[in-house]
Amino acid sequence: MIALRKNYRKRVFPLSAHKGSYMLDEYATNKLSKEDVVSMGRAAAVASWTEVQPTTGAPLTPPTDIEVVNIFRNLSVLPEIERHIQLLYRPFTCFVSTKCVFNLYDLSFDIANATYEPHKQSAVFVQRVKPVCTLKIYTNGSICCKGYSREGTRVGLLKFEAVLKAAGYRPVMASFRYNVVNATFCVPFQLNLEWMILSSDHSIVHDNGQPFVFHPMPKTTIKFAIFPTGFVYVLGCKLPNETKYAIAFIMPILYSFKAESQESQQDLQLSLGDISSRLLWEREFQKQEDFSMAW
Repeated sequence: MIALRKNYRKRVFPLSAHKGSYMLDEYATNKLSKEDVVSMGRAAAVASWTEVQPTTGAPLTPPTDIEVVNIFRNLSVLPEIERHIQLLYRPFTCFVSTKCVFNLYDLSFDIANATYEPHKQSAVFVQRVKPVCTLKIYTNGSICCKGYSREGTRVGLLKFEAVLKAAGYRPVMASFRYNVVNATFCVPFQLNLEWMILSSDHSIVHDNGQPFVFHPMPKTTIKFAIFPTGFVYVLGCKLPNETKYAIAFIMPILYSFKAESQESQQDLQLSLGDISSRLLWEREFQKQEDFSMAW
């Protein structure tokens, strides 16, 4: 054990194997490979739009407006549409502060399927299968859980509580915080938000001093933050299918409110100095769990 501690900087700490460790419920069953868990992120991430086919080098034909409006109808062109509108999904994420101070080095031995690489990140990564999720544990007691659904991330944290207790901690699992933004995309044209506000049958929330509007999805908690540049945040989904239904719902509406005069779209990246304002707005939306903005 002493030899292991002296050489810990030279290796990754995968599975706990020493006699004093707490090998808990998933030592035998938690055989999920790294590729299986990482695929959650790979399936969500979309490559940036390119002008040629990556394999043949042939020119890429942009999808038609009809194909984009009916985005999930023809799956054969879905990858092209996703690249065209820069569609990026966010994994479902739940945050909690356990009010503990963790010894990450010891935890990497005490917990099954744990990886600790202090020279890369100051967190312990844990993979679990019931439910499928990944957890990041920080010294200050914060834990971040990512999974396939909002409820799955919460359950993943609650089940992990027993693991921490067996390792000698007394975590407090309360006040769960979930990520608000589930997806972002940008239609390739500017939008007339004033026309949208006047013409929409839905209760659009807007402030004249802000560059966006909130468009609700009826009979759900889902909302869209829509910018005149065509950039859209999808907010408040709880399942992957809800995110897809939401995008399918809003797409025809966006195409109905194209701005008549299309100015240069060099500003579509929404950059503000060296900091992307996309991330700045995402943080602002995250601060308000009920999507209400206190301006």
